[in-house]
This record gives sequence, structure tokens and C-alpha cells, in this order.
Amino acid sequence: MFCNSFNKGSIICIVVLIILVISIVAYFSLKVCFSTYPKLKKILEKIKGNDLDFMNFGLWRDNPDTIADANTALCKLLIKKGEINRSKKVLDIGCGFGQQDLLWYKFSDVKQDIKIQGLDIEPVHIDASKKLIEKNNLSDKIQFDIGNACSLSYKDETFDTVISLESAFHYEPRSTFFTEAARVLEPGGKLVIADIMLQNNCGLLGKYASYLAANFMHVPACNNQDIKKWIEQLERSGFNVEYEIITHDTFAPYFDHIVNKFNHDDFIIRWSWFFAINIWRFICKNSLPFDYVVAVCTKNS
Repeated sequence: MFCNSFNKGSIICIVVLIILVISIVAYFSLKVCFSTYPKLKKILEKIKGNDLDFMNFGLWRDNPDTIADANTALCKLLIKKGEINRSKKVLDIGCGFGQQDLLWYKFSDVKQDIKIQGLDIEPVHIDASKKLIEKNNLSDKIQFDIGNACSLSYKDETFDTVISLESAFHYEPRSTFFTEAARVLEPGGKLVIADIMLQNNCGLLGKYASYLAANFMHVPACNNQDIKKWIEQLERSGFNVEYEIITHDTFAPYFDHIVNKFNHDDFIIRWSWFFAINIWRFICKNSLPFDYVVAVCTKNS
């Protein structure tokens, strides 16, 4: 009887150890291969049906068919909440590859008057964005600069709308970005933001997952805040905040979509991706460590 118990215990320990080793190998494989947006862009190109350069989780509320459709839905939600379609002087901070800037213009009701300024700290993003806009013959309406979100070069009260689409959690610190966004906005102007923050009640697994995700996604420790502290930082920067939590329409359905639609010629990359994505799929459904928030932050007059 003792031997049977010992054998069962040993088998369980061995299985747990194997899973742990595989997890660590998969994590570092993913970190090496996918931990920058240009690398992630190449990987997402391998997702079936993904033909646009969105780097975001997207909104999966109405069961979109592709990542591009989900990201378009997310952009439409920001447009509706922040009335971006009526904005004339727009600053898109963390513009990535410029894909969403085409949508800000496409759905604008003031196309004759709108000017969109995209900003990103990565030169490779800006180069790709410029090429995209030139291809669409919109260089007179949409322009791009290399710059730091925490130290904006624009004059006070330059814009009526500042947009931050899934990028603010990278900024060190995010609170300084909020202050800078308020500075460059006109009185009554809006910061329209989709952002990710820690969830307090996520359990031990969730806390460990949040640590790995922060390391993988280059989230500085100073941004490890929950939604209450996040709102307090915005209010201290001079904003009135209205927000909606859309967590369950983002992470889990995103991983559900991509887990079986990824195909890569490299066997190791393909199975590292499959294993790691299934782990995150499990975490998101059982011990989610994050909240996904969409907010319209109006600068006090």
C-alpha cells in the first residue's frame, strides 16, 4: 500500500515537473520569437484570415470572423464612446503600424477638416505607417512622428482628441502619459483609451500569470495597478472618467480564435505557440489576472 501511494505520488510529481519544464521552454521560445511588435506582426500573419496589421486583442462581442474584424469592432467602440468621428485634431499615441488611423479617418464625419497625428517610439512602426498611408493617398490627412508618450513635443492645447489604443500600459510611468495627454488637449478635449491593468482577485495562478505577462509584454512594475488606482491617476491629471470593463469580450475569445488558426513552417515555433496559447486560454477562463477597460476621459475646462 505504501509503495502504491509512493508510486502515485512520484508519478504526479514527475507529470508536474514535465509540465513545468515544457511551460518554461515554451515561454522562453515565445519570448525570443514574439516579444516585440515587429516579431509579433510576422507571427500574426500566420493566423488564418488575418490580413491587416492590428496588434490588439480586439472586441469579440458579436462573434467576428477574423482578428481584423475584431479590431475594427474595437475601434468602432472607441469611436462611438469618444465621438472620434466628430474630432478634427487627433493625436493617436502608440499608433503601431497605423492600421487604426485609417479607421479613424474612414469613419470620420468631418473628413474635410480632420488632421490625424500618429506617434510611436519605434522607428520601424513609423516607417510602416507612412508607407500604409501613402499607399492609401492620405498623407495630407494622416502624418506620423517618432516620439515618447511621456514627453510629448506638442504645444499645450493642440488637440481635441488623444487616442491610446492598447499601449498605455507600456509607458514608464503611465501616470506621466496621462499628465502629458491632458496638457496637449484643449479644455473639454477627450482622452479615449483602451487599456489593460491588474485584477486584484485573481488567485495565486493569476498573480504568477500576471508576472509572466508583464515580463513578456514589457510592462514596467510602476504600472502594476488595479482599476481604482488607474482612475485616481487619471483624475489627478485633470480628467473626468467614464469607463466600461470589456474583459470577457477580449482576452478569452481572442485566444479561442487564434489557438487553432495558427500555421507555421517551423515545427518548434508552431508547437511552442500552440502549447503556450492553450495555457493562456486556460488562465483567461479560470484565473484571469487582468481587466480590459475602455474609457473616455474628458479634460476639465
